[in-house]
Amino acid sequence: MDSWSRLLRMNNPKFVDNFVGQFKSTLRCTFCGNCSETFDPIWKFSLTIPQQSGQLKLSHCMDSFTSVEILDGEEKPTCSMCKEKGECLKPLFIHKFPRILVIHLKRISLTEEFSEKLNTIVGFP
Repeated sequence: MDSWSRLLRMNNPKFVDNFVGQFKSTLRCTFCGNCSETFDPIWKFSLTIPQQSGQLKLSHCMDSFTSVEILDGEEKPTCSMCKEKGECLKPLFIHKFPRILVIHLKRISLTEEFSEKLNTIVGFP
């Protein structure tokens, strides 16, 4: 049973209809080009705020959130088609938006030495 069906079975349908969206994650092998898709439910969007001065648009945070991730090094998965353990590209798409979108802005920047609060203004429509 996939995660969406399990979610519908275990939760109030009104909650799911209003507050739950769905991500589509695609894993593409750079060796053979094989793609595998995964769909996952999402209750909130936890967005990182890039460190910059001035005002930032919410769309920039969303673009960063859904940018293509390169899986290499220790993160290299084994391709289900060619069985090679190699670099993969992992774009993230918003497949289904919830009716009510909950956005969490990560205002804490963590480094090895300390953490700081980001006071960047984030504008949204």
